[in-house]
Amino acid sequence: MTKEEFKMEVKNKKAEFKAWCHGKVIQARVFWNENRDYIVVLAPIVCGVGGKVISSVDRKHRINEEKDLKERYIYDRSLGCYYELKRQPKPSEYLEIDRRRRNGEPLGRILQGMRLLK
Repeated sequence: MTKEEFKMEVKNKKAEFKAWCHGKVIQARVFWNENRDYIVVLAPIVCGVGGKVISSVDRKHRINEEKDLKERYIYDRSLGCYYELKRQPKPSEYLEIDRRRRNGEPLGRILQGMRLLK
């Protein structure tokens, strides 16, 4: 394919796309003119309900994401870093971690000894 053929092909594709867009605009205008009364009443209702649904789904997604992060990571305040866990520690393991931290053992070494680190 030569450069001139390529340019002609691109020009034809642009013309086809413009014609397609123009046809869609005309269809939208015809639909608007035929259904204007319904659209004016239903559009605010649909937007309001859609906004509420989207916000509730987004809130639920963020809460689940935070929960997953809390279950997968544990924060070490002394080093200022996070450790990734294989699984969430059991309550008895939390008590052991707390006891060993009070004795001065670093959190990373505790988690590694308990085989909780990923």
